[in-house]
Amino acid sequence: VGRRGGPGGLRDRWRAWAGANAAAGLSGDRREVVRGMALGGGSGLTEEAAAAFRDAGIWHLLAVSGQNVTVVAIAVLAALRALGVARRPAVAGAALVMACYCLACTGGASVGRAGVVGGLGLAAELRSAPRERWHLLLAGLALLLAAQPRALWDPGLQLSFAAVCGLFLLAPPLAAWWRGWLPGRVADLAAMAGAASLATAPVLVWHFGRLSLAGLVLNVVAVPLAAPVVVLALAGLAAGALLPAAGVGLAWVAGLGAEALLLSSRAM
Repeated sequence: VGRRGGPGGLRDRWRAWAGANAAAGLSGDRREVVRGMALGGGSGLTEEAAAAFRDAGIWHLLAVSGQNVTVVAIAVLAALRALGVARRPAVAGAALVMACYCLACTGGASVGRAGVVGGLGLAAELRSAPRERWHLLLAGLALLLAAQPRALWDPGLQLSFAAVCGLFLLAPPLAAWWRGWLPGRVADLAAMAGAASLATAPVLVWHFGRLSLAGLVLNVVAVPLAAPVVVLALAGLAAGALLPAAGVGLAWVAGLGAEALLLSSRAM
């Protein structure tokens, strides 16, 4: 009948509320881009906009990533610490809010990876233990595959983990090489975009038979632009729960960045 009870039903209602309020006051493709960047997914985009994002190589911006989870965790930690909450309870509170956020997102490998790795990172923070990025990444992969072994062949999981591996392995040498040609910050952005593109290219060709060369250039601009859109969209979702007008205002500003991404993808 399209409805269920129990914990699954609670998650359905939580996800429906978050999806309805993530881009309050916006409409059309601008709304769907903001909502997708905040909660993941691009099913509501028009076919023209979806094709433009895919062809331009920036569809990954509509998947929840470690950036989203980090924004949520840092914001909650900062708020709780400002209220005088001790470190351990503040970290535990951030972990709880982060889990609730992941449950509100459109499911997928990137959400699972970001949530698991973020949870492990906060657990290490609680124990004051050192964190090793490869250990966290592999532990996240192991937990996801333990829950869903067949996900190993899922393009979403392969793209998500391939992109992170590319950032770990390829971005540092590419950045060092490009610093001889470009300013430092631009070289770093170009290295990250190039590393992720190179690492995910075999997966894209294998599963979809397509590869966007323009995406390498566009990602250098799109990735830095996406960061404030994500922050504003998530801030608008939180603020809108207390003051709807504030949520609409923040979503409108985030919509300006979404419009810039739409125009850039169509130009490519």
